[in-house]
Amino acid sequence: MLPAFDRIILLTCLLLIIFLAALSLRHGEGSPLAACVLGSYIVTVLYITVISRTAITDIRLHLIPFENFNRIRWIGFAENVILFLPAGALLLAGTSCAVHTGLWFGSFLSLSVELIQLISRRGIADIDDLLANTLGGLLGMAWYCLIQKIFSS
Repeated sequence: MLPAFDRIILLTCLLLIIFLAALSLRHGEGSPLAACVLGSYIVTVLYITVISRTAITDIRLHLIPFENFNRIRWIGFAENVILFLPAGALLLAGTSCAVHTGLWFGSFLSLSVELIQLISRRGIADIDDLLANTLGGLLGMAWYCLIQKIFSS
């Protein structure tokens, strides 16, 4: 089970996606407000994952998926999924791109974060994070599309 703080963040992300879906139905795809929120979201992700961290002395790179997974690692995986839920939804709300473009965007954003962590030594570059973040972006897009269908009916 996720810690209480993570459940609050998850709920906030899902509510944000509902709001964005309703907003884009009212104002059309490519809402400038959603595009601004997307930019703010990217800066926030970079702050959380890179800027706020202290540099470490050695380079840490994990390339084997799901190696030594335990309860703590699963919680971290879930946190990364939650962190990237808004990415897919914000991209769909802020632009008029297709879902496959959203998948590439989520993967590219995640890969960028992992590479910045590797180069700056502010975190651990981990294949599990890349997978979790991409999954989060996909789930965010799916949730956004579902909410759009519900509101447009």
